[in-house]
Amino acid sequence: MDKQSRSIRALATLLVVTSAALLSACSQQPGTEVTALGRAQTSTDELPAGLDADEELGVAPDSSRLLSEQTGVDYFAARSASGKEVCLIVFASLSAWTSACSTELPIELYLAGVGSAQLISESNLPSSDSWTQVADNLAIGK
Repeated sequence: MDKQSRSIRALATLLVVTSAALLSACSQQPGTEVTALGRAQTSTDELPAGLDADEELGVAPDSSRLLSEQTGVDYFAARSASGKEVCLIVFASLSAWTSACSTELPIELYLAGVGSAQLISESNLPSSDSWTQVADNLAIGK
């Protein structure tokens, strides 16, 4: 193999390795690591009947995971329908719920009569005394 062929082969190898690294980095969504989204959905993870994941929330129905239930309020994490965002859903009843999606954590929501909740990354726990971590990736206001 001559010197020019070796140079071309080395350059081609470098391009393949660099492309693979870039694609890998693009597929990861930094700041959106939610532990529960890494496990299979069970029946307890399904959103309450009457709450339409597609139409009302814009989330993939099979992606919802129950993070915690606190005094009659359910806290869910889910992936957006596009798969590019994570979402927090706070559900007290069909007339009292809220949700938000983002490409980065934390996501903070407030529901009147319930209080505040944050979907957080494991590496970014709230340091304030105003929050209590009640589950992986979930803190609620005191």
